[in-house]
Amino acid sequence: MANPQDAGEAGPPLPPDREAFRALHLAHYLGYARLHLPGAAAEEAVAAVFEHLFARWHSVLSTPNPAAHAWALLTARTRARPLPLPTLSPAQYDVFVLHHLLGCPVPEVATALGERPGTVRSLLSAAVARARERAHDPAHGTAPAPAGWADAGAVGERERKVSSSRTPPHPRSGR
Repeated sequence: MANPQDAGEAGPPLPPDREAFRALHLAHYLGYARLHLPGAAAEEAVAAVFEHLFARWHSVLSTPNPAAHAWALLTARTRARPLPLPTLSPAQYDVFVLHHLLGCPVPEVATALGERPGTVRSLLSAAVARARERAHDPAHGTAPAPAGWADAGAVGERERKVSSSRTPPHPRSGR
Protein backbone atom coordinates (compact mmCIF):
# COMPACT_ATOMS: atom_id res chain seq x y z
CA MET A 1 0.00 0.00 0.00
CA ALA A 2 1.66 3.20 -1.15
CA ASN A 3 0.03 5.67 1.21
CA PRO A 4 -0.70 4.60 4.80
CA GLN A 5 -3.56 7.10 4.92
CA ASP A 6 -5.30 4.88 2.36
CA ALA A 7 -5.54 2.00 4.85
CA GLY A 8 -9.08 0.75 4.85
CA GLU A 9 -10.07 2.75 1.77
CA ALA A 10 -10.83 0.86 -1.41
CA GLY A 11 -12.79 2.10 -4.36
CA PRO A 12 -15.45 4.78 -3.95
CA PRO A 13 -15.55 7.19 -1.00
CA LEU A 14 -16.84 5.75 2.23
CA PRO A 15 -20.21 6.74 3.67
CA PRO A 16 -19.80 9.44 6.35
CA ASP A 17 -20.27 7.10 9.34
CA ARG A 18 -17.59 4.69 8.12
CA GLU A 19 -15.24 7.51 7.16
CA ALA A 20 -15.64 9.00 10.65
CA PHE A 21 -14.88 5.63 12.27
CA ARG A 22 -11.82 5.15 10.05
CA ALA A 23 -10.58 8.69 10.69
CA LEU A 24 -10.99 8.26 14.45
CA HIS A 25 -9.10 4.97 14.65
CA LEU A 26 -6.66 4.86 11.71
CA ALA A 27 -3.62 6.46 13.38
CA HIS A 28 -3.88 4.28 16.50
CA TYR A 29 -4.39 1.11 14.47
CA LEU A 30 -1.41 1.87 12.21
CA GLY A 31 0.84 2.74 15.14
CA TYR A 32 -0.06 -0.46 16.97
CA ALA A 33 0.28 -2.61 13.85
CA ARG A 34 3.69 -1.10 13.00
CA LEU A 35 5.00 -2.15 16.40
CA HIS A 36 4.05 -5.75 15.67
CA LEU A 37 4.40 -6.27 11.92
CA PRO A 38 7.13 -5.38 9.42
CA GLY A 39 6.67 -2.62 6.84
CA ALA A 40 3.76 -2.94 4.46
CA ALA A 41 2.34 -5.90 6.40
CA ALA A 42 1.16 -3.49 9.10
CA GLU A 43 -0.68 -1.30 6.61
CA GLU A 44 -2.16 -4.35 4.89
CA ALA A 45 -3.41 -5.73 8.21
CA VAL A 46 -5.09 -2.43 9.09
CA ALA A 47 -6.65 -2.19 5.64
CA ALA A 48 -7.95 -5.76 6.01
CA VAL A 49 -9.48 -4.92 9.40
CA PHE A 50 -11.35 -1.93 7.99
CA GLU A 51 -12.43 -3.94 4.96
CA HIS A 52 -13.78 -6.67 7.23
CA LEU A 53 -15.57 -4.15 9.46
CA PHE A 54 -17.11 -2.18 6.64
CA ALA A 55 -18.28 -5.29 4.76
CA ARG A 56 -20.29 -6.18 7.88
CA TRP A 57 -20.94 -2.65 9.08
CA HIS A 58 -24.56 -3.10 10.18
CA SER A 59 -23.61 -6.20 12.13
CA VAL A 60 -20.66 -4.34 13.73
CA LEU A 61 -22.95 -1.52 14.79
CA SER A 62 -25.29 -4.02 16.45
CA THR A 63 -22.51 -5.24 18.77
CA PRO A 64 -22.55 -3.83 22.31
CA ASN A 65 -19.27 -1.97 21.65
CA PRO A 66 -18.20 -1.50 18.01
CA ALA A 67 -14.83 0.05 18.95
CA ALA A 68 -13.98 -2.92 21.19
CA HIS A 69 -15.08 -5.31 18.43
CA ALA A 70 -12.84 -3.52 15.92
CA TRP A 71 -9.89 -3.51 18.35
CA ALA A 72 -10.26 -7.27 18.87
CA LEU A 73 -10.08 -7.78 15.10
CA LEU A 74 -6.95 -5.62 14.87
CA THR A 75 -5.12 -7.35 17.70
CA ALA A 76 -6.05 -10.79 16.35
CA ARG A 77 -4.29 -9.83 13.09
CA THR A 78 -1.29 -8.02 14.56
CA ARG A 79 -0.41 -8.84 18.16
CA ALA A 80 2.54 -11.13 18.72
CA ARG A 81 1.91 -14.55 20.22
CA PRO A 82 3.03 -14.91 22.94
CA LEU A 83 2.94 -11.34 24.18
CA PRO A 84 6.36 -9.65 24.23
CA LEU A 85 5.73 -8.80 27.90
CA PRO A 86 4.34 -12.07 29.27
CA THR A 87 3.56 -10.78 32.76
CA LEU A 88 0.85 -8.51 31.35
CA SER A 89 -2.66 -9.43 30.36
CA PRO A 90 -3.55 -8.63 26.74
CA ALA A 91 -5.59 -5.61 27.89
CA GLN A 92 -2.72 -4.29 30.06
CA TYR A 93 -0.32 -4.80 27.19
CA ASP A 94 -2.54 -2.90 24.75
CA VAL A 95 -3.07 0.12 27.01
CA PHE A 96 0.64 0.21 27.83
CA VAL A 97 1.62 0.14 24.15
CA LEU A 98 -0.89 2.81 23.14
CA HIS A 99 -0.19 5.11 26.06
CA HIS A 100 3.52 4.72 26.80
CA LEU A 101 4.99 3.64 23.48
CA LEU A 102 2.72 5.46 21.04
CA GLY A 103 2.07 8.47 23.29
CA CYS A 104 -1.73 8.40 23.18
CA PRO A 105 -3.46 10.22 26.05
CA VAL A 106 -5.75 8.11 28.23
CA PRO A 107 -8.97 9.40 26.62
CA GLU A 108 -7.67 8.43 23.16
CA VAL A 109 -6.65 4.98 24.42
CA ALA A 110 -10.12 4.56 25.87
CA THR A 111 -11.72 5.52 22.55
CA ALA A 112 -9.46 3.20 20.55
CA LEU A 113 -10.16 0.22 22.80
CA GLY A 114 -13.81 0.96 23.44
CA GLU A 115 -13.15 1.27 27.18
CA ARG A 116 -13.82 3.91 29.81
CA PRO A 117 -10.91 6.19 30.80
CA GLY A 118 -11.05 4.90 34.38
CA THR A 119 -10.63 1.34 33.14
CA VAL A 120 -7.64 2.41 31.04
CA ARG A 121 -6.01 4.14 34.03
CA SER A 122 -6.56 1.03 36.14
CA LEU A 123 -5.01 -1.20 33.47
CA LEU A 124 -2.05 1.17 33.12
CA SER A 125 -1.48 1.19 36.85
CA ALA A 126 -1.53 -2.61 36.97
CA ALA A 127 0.85 -2.83 34.00
CA VAL A 128 3.36 -0.50 35.63
CA ALA A 129 3.11 -2.41 38.92
CA ARG A 130 3.76 -5.71 37.15
CA ALA A 131 6.69 -4.22 35.27
CA ARG A 132 8.22 -3.00 38.53
CA GLU A 133 7.70 -6.41 40.15
CA ARG A 134 9.38 -8.10 37.20
CA ALA A 135 12.27 -5.63 37.24
CA HIS A 136 12.95 -6.39 40.92
CA ASP A 137 12.44 -10.17 40.68
CA PRO A 138 15.83 -11.98 40.68
CA ALA A 139 14.25 -14.87 38.77
CA HIS A 140 14.04 -12.62 35.72
CA GLY A 141 17.72 -11.65 35.87
CA THR A 142 19.06 -8.19 35.27
CA ALA A 143 18.18 -7.80 31.61
CA PRO A 144 17.17 -4.27 30.71
CA ALA A 145 13.48 -3.47 30.69
CA PRO A 146 11.76 -3.43 27.30
CA ALA A 147 11.75 -0.11 25.45
CA GLY A 148 9.25 2.31 26.90
CA TRP A 149 9.21 0.86 30.40
CA ALA A 150 11.90 3.14 31.83
CA ASP A 151 9.61 6.15 32.17
CA ALA A 152 6.39 4.21 32.70
CA GLY A 153 6.13 4.96 36.40
CA ALA A 154 6.89 8.64 35.96
CA VAL A 155 4.37 8.99 33.14
CA GLY A 156 1.73 7.13 35.13
CA GLU A 157 2.37 9.35 38.14
CA ARG A 158 2.04 12.52 36.02
CA GLU A 159 -1.21 11.16 34.54
CA ARG A 160 -2.65 10.59 38.02
CA LYS A 161 -1.67 14.11 39.14
CA VAL A 162 -3.23 15.68 36.05
CA SER A 163 -6.47 13.72 36.35
CA SER A 164 -6.73 14.29 40.10
CA SER A 165 -6.12 18.01 39.67
CA ARG A 166 -9.10 18.15 37.31
CA THR A 167 -11.49 16.51 39.74
CA PRO A 168 -13.96 19.13 40.99
CA PRO A 169 -14.43 19.37 44.74
CA HIS A 170 -17.23 17.40 46.30
CA PRO A 171 -20.20 19.77 46.69
CA ARG A 172 -20.69 19.09 50.41
CA SER A 173 -17.18 18.51 51.69
CA GLY A 174 -15.20 20.83 49.42
CA ARG A 175 -12.66 17.98 48.84
